[in-house]
Amino acid sequence: MRCKMESIEQIINNIISFALLDPRIDAVIITGSVARQNQADRFSDINAELIGSSHDELFQDSRWLSRFGVPLIIRKAASREDDSLCWPSCQVLYEKGRKVDFVLAGRERIIQMAAHGLDSIYQRGYAVLLDKTGLTAGLPEYADPTAVLTSPDQQTFQENWQNFWLEASQVPVYYLRNELWTTRLKDTAMKQWLITLLEWHVLLRSDGTQDVWYAGRHLSTWLPPGLYGRFMATLDNRDRVRAARAHMAMLTLYRDVALRVIETQKFDIDITLADKIIALVTDRLNADDLLAPENE
Repeated sequence: MRCKMESIEQIINNIISFALLDPRIDAVIITGSVARQNQADRFSDINAELIGSSHDELFQDSRWLSRFGVPLIIRKAASREDDSLCWPSCQVLYEKGRKVDFVLAGRERIIQMAAHGLDSIYQRGYAVLLDKTGLTAGLPEYADPTAVLTSPDQQTFQENWQNFWLEASQVPVYYLRNELWTTRLKDTAMKQWLITLLEWHVLLRSDGTQDVWYAGRHLSTWLPPGLYGRFMATLDNRDRVRAARAHMAMLTLYRDVALRVIETQKFDIDITLADKIIALVTDRLNADDLLAPENE
Protein backbone atom coordinates (compact mmCIF):
# COMPACT_ATOMS: atom_id res chain seq x y z
CA MET A 1 0.00 0.00 0.00
CA ARG A 2 1.45 3.35 -1.05
CA CYS A 3 1.84 6.03 1.58
CA LYS A 4 0.10 9.21 0.47
CA MET A 5 1.99 12.44 1.12
CA GLU A 6 0.64 15.00 3.51
CA SER A 7 -1.95 17.20 1.81
CA ILE A 8 -0.67 20.59 0.69
CA GLU A 9 -4.08 22.13 1.35
CA GLN A 10 -4.33 20.63 4.83
CA ILE A 11 -0.87 21.78 5.86
CA ILE A 12 -1.55 25.30 4.60
CA ASN A 13 -4.88 25.42 6.43
CA ASN A 14 -3.16 24.23 9.61
CA ILE A 15 -0.45 26.89 9.23
CA ILE A 16 -3.10 29.59 8.90
CA SER A 17 -5.04 28.28 11.93
CA PHE A 18 -1.85 28.17 14.00
CA ALA A 19 -0.74 31.65 12.95
CA LEU A 20 -4.19 33.14 13.51
CA LEU A 21 -3.99 32.35 17.22
CA ASP A 22 -0.28 32.91 17.78
CA PRO A 23 0.59 36.51 18.75
CA ARG A 24 4.15 36.06 17.50
CA ILE A 25 2.92 35.99 13.90
CA ASP A 26 1.43 38.97 12.06
CA ALA A 27 1.25 37.56 8.53
CA VAL A 28 1.63 34.32 6.57
CA ILE A 29 2.85 34.42 2.97
CA ILE A 30 3.62 31.54 0.65
CA THR A 31 6.10 31.66 -2.22
CA GLY A 32 7.34 29.15 -4.77
CA SER A 33 5.28 26.94 -7.06
CA VAL A 34 2.37 26.60 -4.61
CA ALA A 35 1.88 30.37 -4.81
CA ARG A 36 1.88 30.33 -8.61
CA GLN A 37 -1.43 29.49 -10.18
CA ASN A 38 -1.55 25.99 -11.68
CA GLN A 39 2.20 25.48 -11.20
CA ALA A 40 2.27 23.14 -8.18
CA ASP A 41 1.98 19.38 -8.43
CA ARG A 42 1.41 16.67 -5.84
CA PHE A 43 5.13 16.53 -5.01
CA SER A 44 5.65 20.27 -4.51
CA ASP A 45 7.34 21.66 -1.43
CA ILE A 46 5.59 24.33 0.60
CA ASN A 47 7.50 27.58 1.10
CA ALA A 48 5.89 29.58 3.89
CA GLU A 49 7.04 32.83 5.45
CA LEU A 50 5.87 33.65 8.96
CA ILE A 51 6.21 37.38 9.52
CA GLY A 52 6.30 38.92 12.97
CA SER A 53 8.34 40.71 15.58
CA SER A 54 9.06 37.48 17.51
CA HIS A 55 10.66 35.49 14.69
CA ASP A 56 13.72 34.68 16.82
CA GLU A 57 11.49 33.11 19.45
CA LEU A 58 9.83 30.94 16.81
CA PHE A 59 13.26 29.88 15.56
CA GLN A 60 14.32 28.71 19.02
CA ASP A 61 11.04 26.85 19.67
CA SER A 62 10.62 23.72 17.51
CA ARG A 63 7.43 22.44 19.12
CA TRP A 64 5.11 24.31 16.76
CA LEU A 65 6.58 22.46 13.77
CA SER A 66 4.80 19.29 14.94
CA ARG A 67 1.40 20.91 14.44
CA PHE A 68 1.54 20.16 10.71
CA GLY A 69 2.67 16.54 10.77
CA VAL A 70 5.27 14.25 12.30
CA PRO A 71 8.74 15.65 11.54
CA LEU A 72 11.42 13.23 10.37
CA ILE A 73 14.07 15.89 9.87
CA ILE A 74 14.22 19.46 11.14
CA ARG A 75 17.08 21.51 9.72
CA LYS A 76 17.53 25.02 11.04
CA ALA A 77 19.62 27.76 9.48
CA ALA A 78 20.34 30.97 11.34
CA SER A 79 20.39 34.18 9.33
CA ARG A 80 23.74 35.34 7.96
CA GLU A 81 24.68 38.75 6.70
CA ASP A 82 25.99 37.35 3.42
CA ASP A 83 22.76 35.54 2.57
CA SER A 84 20.41 37.04 0.01
CA LEU A 85 17.60 36.12 2.37
CA CYS A 86 18.79 37.36 5.75
CA TRP A 87 16.29 35.58 7.97
CA PRO A 88 16.37 32.32 9.93
CA SER A 89 14.65 29.32 8.42
CA CYS A 90 13.43 25.85 9.33
CA GLN A 91 13.31 23.10 6.73
CA VAL A 92 11.11 20.20 7.78
CA LEU A 93 10.60 16.82 6.16
CA TYR A 94 7.39 15.24 7.43
CA GLU A 95 6.96 11.49 7.79
CA LYS A 96 4.95 10.98 4.60
CA GLY A 97 7.41 12.89 2.46
CA ARG A 98 6.18 16.48 2.28
CA LYS A 99 8.89 19.11 2.76
CA VAL A 100 7.99 22.49 4.18
CA ASP A 101 10.41 25.42 4.27
CA PHE A 102 9.55 28.03 6.88
CA VAL A 103 11.22 31.44 6.70
CA LEU A 104 10.86 33.37 9.96
CA ALA A 105 11.12 37.05 9.14
CA GLY A 106 10.63 40.37 10.86
CA ARG A 107 8.10 42.97 9.76
CA GLU A 108 10.89 44.98 8.13
CA ARG A 109 11.12 42.36 5.38
CA ILE A 110 7.69 43.38 4.12
CA ILE A 111 8.19 47.07 4.84
CA GLN A 112 11.35 47.10 2.73
CA MET A 113 9.64 45.43 -0.25
CA ALA A 114 6.66 47.76 0.02
CA ALA A 115 9.07 50.68 -0.26
CA HIS A 116 11.56 49.33 -2.80
CA GLY A 117 9.79 46.60 -4.74
CA LEU A 118 9.59 42.81 -4.58
CA ASP A 119 12.76 40.79 -4.17
CA SER A 120 13.59 37.92 -6.53
CA ILE A 121 11.79 35.34 -4.36
CA TYR A 122 8.52 37.27 -4.25
CA GLN A 123 8.88 38.31 -7.87
CA ARG A 124 8.51 34.67 -8.86
CA GLY A 125 5.10 34.60 -7.21
CA TYR A 126 3.64 35.05 -3.75
CA ALA A 127 0.29 34.83 -2.00
CA VAL A 128 -0.74 36.44 1.28
CA LEU A 129 -2.67 33.87 3.30
CA LEU A 130 -3.08 35.86 6.50
CA ASP A 131 -2.51 39.47 7.49
CA LYS A 132 -3.66 40.47 10.95
CA THR A 133 -2.42 44.07 10.87
CA GLY A 134 -2.55 45.24 7.26
CA LEU A 135 1.23 44.91 7.02
CA THR A 136 1.17 43.55 3.47
CA ALA A 137 -1.16 46.20 2.04
CA GLY A 138 1.76 48.10 0.53
CA LEU A 139 3.22 45.15 -1.39
CA PRO A 140 2.98 45.33 -5.18
CA GLU A 141 0.03 43.20 -6.21
CA TYR A 142 1.58 41.74 -9.33
CA ALA A 143 4.57 39.43 -9.38
CA ASP A 144 6.15 38.88 -12.78
CA PRO A 145 8.53 35.88 -12.86
CA THR A 146 9.84 36.93 -16.27
CA ALA A 147 11.28 40.09 -14.74
CA VAL A 148 13.68 38.16 -12.48
CA LEU A 149 16.16 37.22 -15.20
CA THR A 150 17.75 39.90 -17.32
CA SER A 151 19.68 39.55 -20.56
CA PRO A 152 23.45 39.40 -20.08
CA ASP A 153 25.91 42.13 -20.80
CA GLN A 154 29.18 41.15 -22.46
CA GLN A 155 31.09 40.82 -19.18
CA THR A 156 28.48 38.53 -17.65
CA PHE A 157 28.29 36.43 -20.79
CA GLN A 158 32.05 36.21 -21.12
CA GLU A 159 32.43 34.96 -17.54
CA ASN A 160 30.00 32.11 -18.27
CA TRP A 161 31.69 31.48 -21.65
CA GLN A 162 35.22 31.28 -20.25
CA ASN A 163 34.23 29.12 -17.27
CA PHE A 164 32.48 26.63 -19.55
CA TRP A 165 35.24 26.25 -22.11
CA LEU A 166 38.05 26.15 -19.58
CA GLU A 167 36.34 23.27 -17.79
CA ALA A 168 35.45 21.60 -21.10
CA SER A 169 39.13 21.40 -22.03
CA GLN A 170 40.00 19.57 -18.81
CA VAL A 171 37.18 17.06 -18.50
CA PRO A 172 38.63 14.63 -21.10
CA VAL A 173 41.62 14.12 -18.81
CA TYR A 174 39.32 12.66 -16.17
CA TYR A 175 37.65 10.41 -18.73
CA LEU A 176 41.02 9.09 -19.86
CA ARG A 177 42.04 8.46 -16.26
CA ASN A 178 38.71 6.71 -15.67
CA GLU A 179 37.95 9.11 -12.79
CA LEU A 180 34.23 9.04 -13.35
CA TRP A 181 33.21 10.65 -10.06
CA THR A 182 35.42 13.70 -10.65
CA THR A 183 34.11 13.81 -14.19
CA ARG A 184 30.54 13.84 -12.88
CA LEU A 185 31.28 16.80 -10.60
CA LYS A 186 32.87 18.80 -13.41
CA ASP A 187 30.02 17.87 -15.74
CA THR A 188 27.47 19.18 -13.25
CA ALA A 189 29.24 22.54 -13.04
CA MET A 190 29.31 22.80 -16.83
CA LYS A 191 25.60 22.02 -17.08
CA GLN A 192 24.84 24.86 -14.68
CA TRP A 193 26.60 27.28 -17.04
CA LEU A 194 24.76 25.69 -19.96
CA ILE A 195 21.39 26.11 -18.22
CA THR A 196 22.13 29.79 -17.65
CA LEU A 197 23.00 30.16 -21.33
CA LEU A 198 19.76 28.44 -22.35
CA GLU A 199 17.81 30.78 -20.06
CA TRP A 200 19.42 33.79 -21.74
CA HIS A 201 18.68 32.43 -25.18
CA VAL A 202 14.99 31.80 -24.44
CA LEU A 203 14.69 35.17 -22.72
CA LEU A 204 16.08 36.96 -25.77
CA ARG A 205 14.09 34.78 -28.19
CA SER A 206 10.82 35.63 -26.43
CA ASP A 207 11.60 39.33 -25.86
CA GLY A 208 11.51 38.67 -22.12
CA THR A 209 8.01 37.19 -22.02
CA GLN A 210 8.87 33.53 -21.37
CA ASP A 211 9.21 32.45 -17.73
CA VAL A 212 12.30 30.22 -17.54
CA TRP A 213 11.88 29.37 -13.85
CA TYR A 214 15.34 28.92 -12.32
CA ALA A 215 18.21 26.41 -12.11
CA GLY A 216 16.71 24.29 -14.88
CA ARG A 217 13.39 23.71 -13.17
CA HIS A 218 10.57 22.61 -15.53
CA LEU A 219 13.02 22.70 -18.42
CA SER A 220 10.69 20.80 -20.75
CA THR A 221 8.00 23.49 -20.42
CA TRP A 222 10.07 26.47 -21.56
CA LEU A 223 12.90 25.14 -23.70
CA PRO A 224 12.08 24.71 -27.42
CA PRO A 225 11.61 20.98 -28.24
CA GLY A 226 14.68 20.76 -30.47
CA LEU A 227 16.97 22.21 -27.83
CA TYR A 228 15.32 20.16 -25.12
CA GLY A 229 16.04 16.98 -27.06
CA ARG A 230 19.66 18.01 -27.49
CA PHE A 231 19.96 18.81 -23.79
CA MET A 232 18.58 15.39 -22.85
CA ALA A 233 21.29 13.82 -25.01
CA THR A 234 23.88 15.37 -22.67
CA LEU A 235 22.63 13.37 -19.68
CA ASP A 236 23.58 9.83 -20.67
CA ASN A 237 26.44 8.77 -18.38
CA ARG A 238 25.78 5.06 -17.92
CA ASP A 239 29.39 4.24 -18.74
CA ARG A 240 32.59 5.96 -19.83
CA VAL A 241 31.86 5.76 -23.57
CA ARG A 242 28.32 7.10 -23.31
CA ALA A 243 29.47 9.82 -20.92
CA ALA A 244 32.15 10.94 -23.38
CA ARG A 245 29.61 11.17 -26.18
CA ALA A 246 27.22 13.07 -23.93
CA HIS A 247 30.06 15.47 -23.12
CA MET A 248 30.58 16.16 -26.82
CA ALA A 249 26.83 16.70 -27.24
CA MET A 250 27.00 19.29 -24.46
CA LEU A 251 29.89 21.13 -26.09
CA THR A 252 28.19 21.39 -29.46
CA LEU A 253 24.90 22.44 -27.86
CA TYR A 254 26.61 25.17 -25.85
CA ARG A 255 28.51 26.34 -28.92
CA ASP A 256 25.39 26.61 -31.08
CA VAL A 257 23.29 28.42 -28.48
CA ALA A 258 26.14 30.72 -27.50
CA LEU A 259 26.50 31.79 -31.13
CA ARG A 260 22.83 32.81 -31.21
CA VAL A 261 23.23 34.89 -28.06
CA ILE A 262 26.46 36.47 -29.33
CA GLU A 263 24.81 37.44 -32.61
CA THR A 264 21.64 38.72 -30.94
CA GLN A 265 23.53 40.84 -28.41
CA LYS A 266 26.29 41.80 -30.87
CA PHE A 267 29.00 40.75 -28.44
CA ASP A 268 32.63 41.04 -29.48
CA ILE A 269 33.43 37.39 -28.84
CA ASP A 270 35.17 35.04 -31.25
CA ILE A 271 33.24 31.77 -31.70
CA THR A 272 36.37 30.04 -32.98
CA LEU A 273 37.46 29.50 -29.36
CA ALA A 274 34.60 26.99 -29.06
CA ASP A 275 35.62 25.28 -32.29
CA LYS A 276 39.23 24.96 -31.17
CA ILE A 277 38.33 23.44 -27.81
CA ILE A 278 35.82 21.06 -29.40
CA ALA A 279 38.58 19.90 -31.74
CA LEU A 280 40.99 19.53 -28.82
CA VAL A 281 38.49 17.51 -26.78
CA THR A 282 37.62 15.34 -29.77
CA ASP A 283 41.28 14.56 -30.33
CA ARG A 284 41.82 13.62 -26.68
CA LEU A 285 38.78 11.38 -26.46
CA ASN A 286 39.58 9.70 -29.77
CA ALA A 287 43.00 8.81 -28.39
CA ASP A 288 41.25 6.27 -26.19
CA ASP A 289 38.56 5.33 -28.74
CA LEU A 290 35.85 6.87 -26.56
CA LEU A 291 34.18 8.42 -29.59
CA ALA A 292 34.40 5.35 -31.83
CA PRO A 293 31.15 4.63 -33.72
CA GLU A 294 28.74 2.38 -31.86
CA ASN A 295 28.42 -1.17 -33.08
CA GLU A 296 25.43 -1.74 -35.30
